[in-house]
Amino acid sequence: MKRNYIFVILAFFVIGIGIIIGIVVSNKTSNYNQNAGNRITQEENTLDNEINIVTTSSKDEKTTPNTLLIFKTYYKECGHTMQYIEDIEEGLVNETKEEIQSKFPDWNIEEFGKQQIIFYKENEGICNEHYILKDCNGYVYIYLSDEKGEEKLNQITEIVTEYLPETDRRALKEGIKVVGKEKLNATLEDYE
Repeated sequence: MKRNYIFVILAFFVIGIGIIIGIVVSNKTSNYNQNAGNRITQEENTLDNEINIVTTSSKDEKTTPNTLLIFKTYYKECGHTMQYIEDIEEGLVNETKEEIQSKFPDWNIEEFGKQQIIFYKENEGICNEHYILKDCNGYVYIYLSDEKGEEKLNQITEIVTEYLPETDRRALKEGIKVVGKEKLNATLEDYE
């Protein structure tokens, strides 16, 4: 029996030493992981301090090289709106709405986007697309009419009036008023 007691005591002794070794190793591993974590955090803080992070605003919409500029002018007296379109100039690329507005102070920005910018303004008077077609010296002449009703020669066509029907010749003697380039071109095509 004595032998059994010695064996039990020896077993408890070995188990106790195993537990103590396990606790010591566990504490060392825990301290190592904690120290490693602190070192990583310190290194991250050092990197954050060395690198200046610059944030940019993506809220401001800007022009691109493909942006179209559309200019619309409303003429109060005749009630017409004339429009012309331009490609954007290189110096206007990558500009915000406020920057573009400062470069076009006589225009209001009706719409601002990457694809197009629509400018708008109102003018007194009439637009420059009020034409009068007349028979002069046997040819169809095209005159521009201004807001005072004064006529200014714009173009002499090669359309000979003597071959036109009598009703057209009479109308041309009095003057045919046409508004807009499309309507002007269509009327001239009828006479050719």
